[in-house]
Amino acid sequence: MKRVTLISILFCCFFINTGNSQNTKKLSVGMNLGAYLPSKAYAVFLNGQHPNGVNRVLTDQIIRPQLEELFGYPIIDWTFPGNMRYDVNIFGGGYLGLRLDEDVSFIMNFNLLNANVNQPLIISLDNPQNIGGQTEQAIISAREQRFDVALGIENEFNQIGPLEFYGAGGGMVNYIRLDRHELVVRNTRRYSIMRLQLVGARNKVYDGFGYGAFGQIGARYYFNEKFSFDLGVEANVIRNKAYVSDLVENTGYSSTLAEDAAKFKLNGNIYFRIIWN
Repeated sequence: MKRVTLISILFCCFFINTGNSQNTKKLSVGMNLGAYLPSKAYAVFLNGQHPNGVNRVLTDQIIRPQLEELFGYPIIDWTFPGNMRYDVNIFGGGYLGLRLDEDVSFIMNFNLLNANVNQPLIISLDNPQNIGGQTEQAIISAREQRFDVALGIENEFNQIGPLEFYGAGGGMVNYIRLDRHELVVRNTRRYSIMRLQLVGARNKVYDGFGYGAFGQIGARYYFNEKFSFDLGVEANVIRNKAYVSDLVENTGYSSTLAEDAAKFKLNGNIYFRIIWN
């Protein structure tokens, strides 16, 4: 994460220096806020079905009797989530725009978000009085920290009254780190199912850098000479092979799934932006 922060600082310095050295160019600064829906490709490997995952917790000689006492019945077996996907997540970040001429700007976006997964794990219980079978629903919960830096060109192409429509596109780099992975029972008992792999005296950090491209289309409302507001949508494609490799290392997940997840994957978001012109 330190490397990503350093990259952002360097780009900010570039924009500021360029804007100060050339009076014909104009620098804009903004804040982003939006809703992000990641591709579910990486979530497949967060269902807890790995050697240190759910099976280890629910067969533990101490934990299993405690849960059976809580449920009131013996545990028979459990069913993993079949369609892992991310929640819709809120993100925030910044925007820098360097106007090259009346309609074209060189832009940088940098956004931070926590990508969350919360999917049900069904635990079957042995209740002799319930012929239809009794179950308990636990939750597989995971959280990733994600950071994106996007560089590209923005073109304002049509104006209707106070609204200016624009399109933007370019390249981006992406960082993902698995921050938390848990089995949650009745919202009160949390058991870590993070993959354990010691490196020296510390647990390994599961993360990776990726790259891709983005496209945006939106409308800009010029409130006055100092402020404007954007509302737009973005689609991006990201490939983060390093993160996928970390997720599947020594886990037994299908190599076919891993190869597919390591390809470019489509993500989308809708955003609101405040710009200081």
